[in-house]
Amino acid sequence: MALASSGRLKALRTYVRRIAVGAERSDAGDLDFLGTLLTHCGDPVRAQTCFARAVRLRPTEIAIRFNLATVQRMTGDLEGAEANLDRIIRVDPHAAGAHLLRSDMRRRTPDANHVAELEDALRRRRNGGLDTALLCFALAKEFDDLGDYDRAFQYWRCGNDGHRATRRYDVNEDVQMLDTIRMYYARPLPSSAASYGPSDSPIFIMGLPRSGTTLVDRIMSASPGMRSAGELRAMSIAAFDWMGGKRDHLALHRRASACRDGSELAPVGRAYLDEAMDNAARRCRFTDKMPLNFMYIPLILASLPQANVILLQRDPVDTCFALYRCFLTSPYHYASSLTDLASYYRAWSRLMDHWVDIYGPRITLVRYEDLVRDSEATIRDLRSACRLDFRGGCDTPSPGARSFATPSAVQVRQPIHSSSVGKWRLYREHIGPLLKDLA
Repeated sequence: MALASSGRLKALRTYVRRIAVGAERSDAGDLDFLGTLLTHCGDPVRAQTCFARAVRLRPTEIAIRFNLATVQRMTGDLEGAEANLDRIIRVDPHAAGAHLLRSDMRRRTPDANHVAELEDALRRRRNGGLDTALLCFALAKEFDDLGDYDRAFQYWRCGNDGHRATRRYDVNEDVQMLDTIRMYYARPLPSSAASYGPSDSPIFIMGLPRSGTTLVDRIMSASPGMRSAGELRAMSIAAFDWMGGKRDHLALHRRASACRDGSELAPVGRAYLDEAMDNAARRCRFTDKMPLNFMYIPLILASLPQANVILLQRDPVDTCFALYRCFLTSPYHYASSLTDLASYYRAWSRLMDHWVDIYGPRITLVRYEDLVRDSEATIRDLRSACRLDFRGGCDTPSPGARSFATPSAVQVRQPIHSSSVGKWRLYREHIGPLLKDLA
């Protein structure tokens, strides 16, 4: 699993092709392993087939059934996912991960919710830890659906506090890193003259999580000749390989900012494309919506001069509060504290403003609020900026919409709506520190 967690998809795909035939004819454990690797490869449809076969062979294995439910959520089989999660919870009423995933499957109502089950499970988990945090997030989601905002926030705070207690994190280190990166660049980096084919014009979609990046990815990848590559770690891999494997952001930007010839950065673009896409996919353009690519914008625009960068902007309070309401793991440690969120957001915003100042129209800015309130005009402008044809009606997902592996995998399948704009106002009395720090 070390290869899967490394983010090196090219090597992982090669390994999966080598073991797939034997594993598909093997036992439940091998099928579960192959399904896990395929999920990491960004192929949840094939993964779902593997997990489903494994469940048929070993129907009482909760872990395999949970893996199946997870990919069913990605592929849009929400009914199947919920049925499997119900079955897991019947066997193990304290399966915190299953409770959290199930709470997100649909909007809960007074007649159809799991509050009593969740409260019972939480009472039995009063020793704290990650499971307690997961149950708190699940309860918060359901109370929010029910309109009990005081209790919802109480559980979000409990869940975030518990999650934060499981690790060490100092937001000031991230703030200092982002501010230092900004100081390295007084002007754009020189661009490479390299060209690699149709795929040398990827569309990078960036923004903090929960700012609309998945929605824009869905819209852009629906264009003819486009495909979504999901959230790739290919740019960070290419950049640090260029550094000889040294994973030091400040050292990377010191070296990159000293480049005076675009050819010096051309290897980063070549390595990115080699890692990002297999040979068949290189005949088309693709999107990459890894949020952390915002740190590599100078390298992206220098090493891939035909690439487009889309930067999502959303109301600061809405963005931060949406992050606070979502259970996120590394590297988004700042999301479990309202104070940390404000500090990180301000540093992120300073860096984004700087990139826009020095790169100007090479970065396409999209306001989330414009996208949901005047979607057709915003989509038209966005596709024009990326040299794509505009087709109306793209605000409604097709029944066979592609897979999504992000926290918004359920919401993104719905028609575009503005119900989340200004949601923080329902919690105004609870988020005073955030409002004060972002003022």
